Amino acid sequence: MYTSALFFALAAISPTAEMIPVAPSWRSDYNVALKEGQKIKRPLAIFVGSGPEGWDKISKEGELDKEARELLHHHYVCLYLDTSKDDGRSIIEKLDLSNRTGLVIGDASGQSQAFWHSGSLRNEDLDHYLRKYSDPELVVVRTERSSERVADAQPIYRPAPPIVAPQYYYAPSVSFGGGCRT
Repeated sequence: MYTSALFFALAAISPTAEMIPVAPSWRSDYNVALKEGQKIKRPLAIFVGSGPEGWDKISKEGELDKEARELLHHHYVCLYLDTSKDDGRSIIEKLDLSNRTGLVIGDASGQSQAFWHSGSLRNEDLDHYLRKYSDPELVVVRTERSSERVADAQPIYRPAPPIVAPQYYYAPSVSFGGGCRT
């Protein structure tokens, strides 16, 4: 009797499903991930990084935020290519990520690249791109490209040109004989 009471008491204080953090399932084989994405009609999110949990290095804050994890979990087939391993090196080279870290998002058909970014992103920007390309019905016309150099660029401050007072010239009035006629 006490056992069942203890069970119900513990069940009441245990975390609910909403409190358990959502984590995406990471694939490491490009062909498997591509086929899965085509089969279930989900876009492919390819994270390129180094080491265990290198996908977190795409975030400038050091880890993916809750929204990014939820978007990846619910809307994408996630692929992680680890540059420190030989697996997937040919795919990494084909993605042409200059600093060996980045994100590439493919459409649900597996035929087109929707987004390409070399380097890391702020979580806010990462969430934006993941939301933007999460629609499986999205028709990709061109690849949106971004790079760390461009993403980090601050607006260039250009001071306004100095205000120059207009130059007024003195011109004496000259009358040519006679003045005004009425």
